Amino acid sequence: MVVLDQYMPIAVGNSYLIADVHWGTTRNSAQGQSWNQHLYDKAKVTSVVVYASKAGTPTGTLKCRIASHTGTYGESSKPLDDLEESSNSKDIAAISSNDAKPSTLIFYFDGLTEIMKDVNYTFYVYAVSGTFSGTDYVKIWGDQSHDGNRTFNTLTEGIWAASASTDVKFQVNGEEIAIASKRLLVGVGL
Repeated sequence: MVVLDQYMPIAVGNSYLIADVHWGTTRNSAQGQSWNQHLYDKAKVTSVVVYASKAGTPTGTLKCRIASHTGTYGESSKPLDDLEESSNSKDIAAISSNDAKPSTLIFYFDGLTEIMKDVNYTFYVYAVSGTFSGTDYVKIWGDQSHDGNRTFNTLTEGIWAASASTDVKFQVNGEEIAIASKRLLVGVGL
């Protein structure tokens, strides 16, 4: 496993809310980030790591999706088409309520999607189920300085927004997909 892309500031100054089930009645049901990888011609994602805390007593589960990219990278990046969903979910009740020591959330992937070199992608964390309120919500932590940008959902299902000045603290891990070598057969009668 190697790091395909990351933004891991020591101190984080911003939190971004997940306060509803995805595509619910608020615009805060998913938080994500644009990213890309420069290491391999082809790779697969094995995990996405984000940092979260909670306010109050929200309940439910979170998952993560890898998605294709639309928009201008670093300015208006947004998810376009979902490519793969995490194979695990995270119980919101188990997330830390201490902002100074947020929980590390690791979402695992089966590596079904080929991630191409120097192509932009997005991921987003969202609430699959849960109970939220104005005082009960999840906070995904970040700051600003990654070359990508943060993305989040709007009130309209399928419509995403972007924030060029903010980023999620994250790490995308993966593996190289080996390119099969072609053998040249030389012989009589071929």
